[in-house]
Amino acid sequence: MSDLEGLSTGDEFTMSVSGVETNIQIKPSGIDHCIVFWENIWGCWDTFECTGQIRSRNKYSYTSDEYRLNRNSLIKEILEIDTIGEFTIDTGWVYSQEEVQYLESMFISRNIWLLIDGRFIQVNTKTSSFDPYLTRRFKKSFKLTFEKTIR
Repeated sequence: MSDLEGLSTGDEFTMSVSGVETNIQIKPSGIDHCIVFWENIWGCWDTFECTGQIRSRNKYSYTSDEYRLNRNSLIKEILEIDTIGEFTIDTGWVYSQEEVQYLESMFISRNIWLLIDGRFIQVNTKTSSFDPYLTRRFKKSFKLTFEKTIR
């Protein structure tokens, strides 16, 4: 671990633990990030750190009813307000085709969580299409959309 002291932003190295090798790149601190957790097909958790822009948006839908108070007055009353929380997350740069395929495996998961600002939020993916391979795309970044499962 003493070899890690002289690392700076952009440095890359390979770490091996129990025969599994992982490539690690040092990214700048202080950037916005979100970690996506999903349950894979074997019931284990996978993670992906997104370093791009994060947008949180609430959509509201209203259930209302109209009735007559008298022959001249029509009253519209709101019966229920439904808040739908959505997130749009830019992955930041994805450096290898293996990372792209790994990220794509998230779309078949039924159990996805986001970690944003220290809060875990259970979500469903709303990303309807994904282009894992595109010629002449040298810098890869993807936009992911999610909807809160609990309203």
